[in-house]
Amino acid sequence: MGFLKGHSLAAFQEYAFTFNYRVITKDKKVISVLQRSTFFQDSSPNSVLASIGFLMDISNLKEDTKIIFTIEKIDKSYESHSLPPIYKSTFYPDKTYDVLSRREAEVLQCIHEGLSSKQIADKLFVSLNTVNNHRKNMLLKTKTSNTAELLNYSIKHGVI
Repeated sequence: MGFLKGHSLAAFQEYAFTFNYRVITKDKKVISVLQRSTFFQDSSPNSVLASIGFLMDISNLKEDTKIIFTIEKIDKSYESHSLPPIYKSTFYPDKTYDVLSRREAEVLQCIHEGLSSKQIADKLFVSLNTVNNHRKNMLLKTKTSNTAELLNYSIKHGVI
């Protein structure tokens, strides 16, 4: 909302808003969908003529539960196939992921990148003991017994 408040209605048509989420169908099946929207302005500077969007079932492409919201500037020249997002935020609706602290998530990302505990400690400016405590806590919170299981769990559930 902060992004929208900081821009005029006229500027909205320069951006595409995309996010994914899960819905339950009438037959009680959970599917993942992608929603993408953009706006078109009326001749009046303070009104929006229309919002155009689409929904697409992406269940065959997405197996995790994380929700990703992006705001992208639309390349009207069509010279670039992909512009980097102006804003990107990731949410983890499954409560299992909420139990990892921000710092534990950073340590987990470093583990995923192949860094040793000593390298992680140096990178995050913490002691080796702190990194080892974060590792131990993540194993307990995710009910895994070693780093390989922790990484497998985090990839399978979309934590990293």
